[in-house]
Amino acid sequence: MEPSRTYGDCSIVHATIHHVHELKDNLRPHDALECTLLGSTPKKALMLALTTDRSTYTALDGDKKPFAMFGSGPTENGGYIWMLGTPDVTKHRRHFIRASRDWVQYISKPFGVTSNVVLKDNKMAIRWLKFCGAKFLREVEISSQAFYEFIITTK
Repeated sequence: MEPSRTYGDCSIVHATIHHVHELKDNLRPHDALECTLLGSTPKKALMLALTTDRSTYTALDGDKKPFAMFGSGPTENGGYIWMLGTPDVTKHRRHFIRASRDWVQYISKPFGVTSNVVLKDNKMAIRWLKFCGAKFLREVEISSQAFYEFIITTK
């Protein structure tokens, strides 16, 4: 069953190209850097998500302004999961965090296990991932930078 779509003055909706255009130039510095280090740009990464994810969602504030996009899709060994946000994630932290566990489980469930990497210096994302149940497997080097590989197993 799909989680609630409303949390305080925030809401979760299906992602659109309009959301990509609003988010692409406003990502948190670590999120934008991760895109670059993984060989993309924020715009290309968000656009790719719209075309390849099984599900892609956007978090909106009370004025319907996007502040984060997230999604998941299939891999050979389960699925991948990701999230990119703007600095406004911090403004909406309480509601976003409250929604996160349920949504992470929901978009991971079709795969049983989802995985990805996160920049080792991205402390905020690492705390959020731990809160959402991520287990960190190992440190890997990508583009001469340290990343952590993680998995999320559904309940």
